[in-house]
Amino acid sequence: MSHAIEFIETSLFTQQIQTIATDSELKDLQSELIDSTVRCSMSIFNELKASLEEAVAIKNGSVLPSRVTRYDVADVKAIREKLNVSQAEMAKALGTSLDTIKSWEQKRRNPTGLAAKVLATIQDDPEFFNALAAH
Repeated sequence: MSHAIEFIETSLFTQQIQTIATDSELKDLQSELIDSTVRCSMSIFNELKASLEEAVAIKNGSVLPSRVTRYDVADVKAIREKLNVSQAEMAKALGTSLDTIKSWEQKRRNPTGLAAKVLATIQDDPEFFNALAAH
């Protein structure tokens, strides 16, 4: 299945390019660009394919991963209950929605990024929650 590649030019580009290249030279440049884009795309595709094949081999146990990073996921409900606050109070203090707190507690989603760091800090230092809630 073939497809077309179009080079769409603005009038300003066309005026500028005509001062430095002939139509023939421009077509040659466009052809080189297409060739390099195809080579680059194939290279990226081959790297992604190899990476996916390695991921399958790791999952099947035939290859060891080069590195494993584990993250502890906060038990939001346990943290909230230890603080003796409602879901709404926790959502307000963390600057998130009540639905997000519910999703975290029901393990449908996990806190990530800054929220995960803040929850880890609250878990280690419950007084930090009071400082957050005061703002």
